[in-house]
Amino acid sequence: MITRVPDGHLSGEDYNAAAAGLTADQISVIAWPALVMNTVNRVAITSRYAVDSRPRW
Repeated sequence: MITRVPDGHLSGEDYNAAAAGLTADQISVIAWPALVMNTVNRVAITSRYAVDSRPRW
């Protein structure tokens, strides 16, 4: 739900469900990496970055 920007703001119901089992700090720990990955994905899509699926090791 964090990265579903076109759907609007996170609902109070969804936040309260997360807050029932997590502290505010724990929600932040989950939210930041999700937001960063979403940003990276949007930049890759916008720049038409070709993702190579072959392992590089």
